[in-house]
This record gives sequence, structure tokens and C-alpha cells, in this order.
Amino acid sequence: MIQKLKELEEKGALVPKKKILVIPCLNSYSMNIGKRFWPTDNTDINRMFPGYDAGETTQRIAAGVFEEIKDYEYGIQFASFYMPGYFLPHIRMMQTGFEDIETAKEFGFPFVVTRRPRPFDTTTLNYNWQIWETKAFSVYTTSTEEINKKSASDAVMGIIRMFHQRNILKEKPEYDAEEASVVLSDDNLVTVRCREAGIYTNKVAVGEKVGIFMHIWDDVIYEIKERNLKGKIVTMAAALLVLTGVIGVKQAVPTSSTVGNRELPIYCVETDEKKIALTFDAAWGNEDTKQIMEILRKHNVKVTFFMTGGWVEKYPDDVKMILAEGHDLGNHSENHKNMSQLSTDQMRSELMEVHDRVKNLTGYEMTLFRPPYG
Repeated sequence: MIQKLKELEEKGALVPKKKILVIPCLNSYSMNIGKRFWPTDNTDINRMFPGYDAGETTQRIAAGVFEEIKDYEYGIQFASFYMPGYFLPHIRMMQTGFEDIETAKEFGFPFVVTRRPRPFDTTTLNYNWQIWETKAFSVYTTSTEEINKKSASDAVMGIIRMFHQRNILKEKPEYDAEEASVVLSDDNLVTVRCREAGIYTNKVAVGEKVGIFMHIWDDVIYEIKERNLKGKIVTMAAALLVLTGVIGVKQAVPTSSTVGNRELPIYCVETDEKKIALTFDAAWGNEDTKQIMEILRKHNVKVTFFMTGGWVEKYPDDVKMILAEGHDLGNHSENHKNMSQLSTDQMRSELMEVHDRVKNLTGYEMTLFRPPYG
């Protein structure tokens, strides 16, 4: 991308008074050792936006970067997908009310995928860019495990196409998109999973249209008939699967869900009422606590404050005030450590130290826990 932009700049192809900022990488240290996340504490920078300049390392990095990029008209992120595999180049974007579908189509990629933000999506760069009114697009290319030169070239050409359409570049792209982008909603994508390991046989190339699925067992066909897949799009990788299990369709759940025997955190609660659960993390300072409490009191709103042990120790009067106002006290660990990096005993200690600290101070038994870093 940088090489191409340098070539265009030398040819005078950039439209005057247009500025393009390129940040090649935020995490070169992890790339050098084959990791996706920040190597010292395994945190994901793309789950730290808009950042916090007095927080953990990745929060400070995100804050510094976001301060520089938040006022641009367009924002393009070359993202690394969390699932390994091979994909068609495509655009992904959050449905925030600020998403720009028509501009996303101008990249000329086969697909544009939109996603309703889950609670854990609100700290991504794409989401926060849009909230700050930047038209944001996340670009995904073919491979997540290696550099695919053709796919990378296609991605660069897509950006050149969009720049030309937006009057950022004078020069037309070397070739036009083969066909118009298809816009998909993440809600209409169904993940295909198997109960047991199966056999993967390459039958088609990525992007090739498949008319008939062969060798699908009767029990799988029965599952498809039994479940309501109307209006859904079944997505598969480059291989045609010989399945020994069932088609898994995501179902709405009232509180939590499971994968296999593993319980997942509570992200939402199904209800027909127009309600939200408002929460605050109390881990760094108390400069805004008084104002927050005044606003909540004015509107008769009850919330949950998730507290670290250090915050409880430093601001005991605030803890008592929050409880006296009728709000819930939640556990945010003693020292704000990444739970996935701790032993069972260490995790128990992180939970119980702040639990006992709050109980001794107020008599309150905390029953809710929010893990630092998600």
C-alpha cells in the first residue's frame, strides 16, 4: 500500500489538499514472534479503543493512535481475522447508524459484511471511528496465516478504486471490479460445525459458486429441515465438508450460552422491554464519580459499578456512597490482571481479595464479576 501511494505521489496523482496518513503496524513485536496480541500480556489492541492514556500499555497505545486518526473523513483498517482460514477479500463494518454502505461498495470487493455491535465490539477501532463520525472500513484479505501477494494486491487495488471514486486520487485504477459487491448482514450468516472430527476434501476454490452439496448425510439433511434457515446464508470454507455432525444455528438465549461444555459470559438478556443494563468500571480514578452520581440520581437510574481492589482501598467513601444510592457493586478483580494468564489459585485470589475488601467495608456480598480485558 505504501509503495503504491509513493508511486502515485511521485506521478502527481494525489488530488491537492488531500491528506493520507498510513500507520503500517501497531504491533510489530508480536508479528516477529508469530502472535496476534501484545506479547507481554496477550491483550488485543483492537479491543482497547478509544483508549485510555493512564491505563495499561495497550490502552495507552490505542489512546495515542486514536488521538491522531479520529478526525479523518475516511478510515481504512487492514484487520487480522480472529479465525484461521482462507477468505475472499471483503469489507466488514459495524452497524452503528454511521456506516456508509455505498462507499464500502466502491472498493469493488465481492462482499460487504455488516455486523450489529455486541458489547465487546464497542472497543474496536471500526466502531469508535464511526462514533467519531469517520467513515470506517475494515479490509480482510485471503489468508490469515501468511502473506498472499495476489490477495494483498487485490486489496490495494480496491483501496485505489475507492480513493478514485472519492476524489482523493486523480488516477483511475488499473482494472475495474468484476461485479458489484453483495451486501450481507452478519445476522444472516450461519456457522457450520460438527460434533466430531471429519474429513476435509478440497472440491472447489474460494469464491467458486456451488450448486449442489454432495455426500451430506441424512441426519444433517434432517437437521436442516427441522431448523428455520429461511433467509439465512450458510458459509463454508474452501473445502466441501463430509459432515458427521449437525448444522449449528445460533439461537437467542435468555442469559448465557455454551459451546460444548464451556459456559460463555453474559453479553445480553433477551427481553421485549426497552431496557439496557448500564455499567461502569471503577479502576483508575474518581474525578468523575460525583458528577456521574448526580446524573444518575437526577434521572432515577440504577447501575452497576465494577470495582478493583485498588479503587476500593483508595476511595472507600465513594464505595459506601454508591451502595447507599442503591447501585450494585460488581467485582472487577483485585489488581486488574488478565485472567487468562493466571492459574486457578491466582484467579481465585484476584476475585476473593476485592470481594472480602468490599464485604468488610460495607457488608455487601458481590455476585457479579467482569474480567479485565474481556
